[in-house]
Amino acid sequence: MATLVPSHTVLRVLLTIVATLLAVAGLVMLSASPWVLERLGAWTGTSSNIVDFLVRGRLAHNDAIMNVLVQGVGAFALSFSYALFAAGRDPVRYVAVVDALIGFAVVVSVIDAVWIGRLAGGNPALIAFGWTRVAVRLIFAAVLLMLRPRSAAS
Repeated sequence: MATLVPSHTVLRVLLTIVATLLAVAGLVMLSASPWVLERLGAWTGTSSNIVDFLVRGRLAHNDAIMNVLVQGVGAFALSFSYALFAAGRDPVRYVAVVDALIGFAVVVSVIDAVWIGRLAGGNPALIAFGWTRVAVRLIFAAVLLMLRPRSAAS
């Protein structure tokens, strides 16, 4: 008697898209120069480097230690994107990677929610942007949780 195997096409496509975006972000971080880090700071509304602001708690110029930290995060992003590509091919076998992505989205949302008031500096536009990011990440985690394979491969 044949058993019905559920198709995880939507989850596969979603994991592949996230893996591709994460790989691009990892490559950008690996090749990040001081100019790239300054542009990231400008996009987020700070007058200098956002990485310096987050790590040191003050706005300062970029130095070699910040570049090494950003490149380390880029290397992690590339390795996690590889795991997501593998999970995109077979989500039932790599359900732990899907669980890790769900957990990562929830933890980053909680961290954002805790730090929104401090990092936004009272700017209503940045506060609204921060809460929107938190909501989108939590919705993404909920969608992944609904699409998550329920049973292990037999």
